[in-house]
Amino acid sequence: GSSKARRLCKKLLEESKQRRIMVHVFSNNGFIFLCSLLRADPEVRHALCGVVLDSCPCRITPDVAATGLISAVAGRDGSAAKESRLWGAARGVLGGVVSGLEERQEAAWRA
Repeated sequence: GSSKARRLCKKLLEESKQRRIMVHVFSNNGFIFLCSLLRADPEVRHALCGVVLDSCPCRITPDVAATGLISAVAGRDGSAAKESRLWGAARGVLGGVVSGLEERQEAAWRA
């Protein structure tokens, strides 16, 4: 929950003064918790030098990418993200990025 997120945010911010922080997020629940961290303390965003998204159970489509981005940046859950005015713009921009990944995604799903 949010109290765990706030405690972890405090630790991350303290550690980031001495070293660079990279977060390894596993599956959708890890991504949801990362969003909780970013909502609990937006300064955490500046403490991170990178994020590894590991084992996402779904294909990355423009819809999924836009929903994830809006959820993380605007602090909204998935259904609220789709209702955001920004969702269509994010989907349009990310569509070009995601389309370049389609062949790699297909190869990974076939493997």
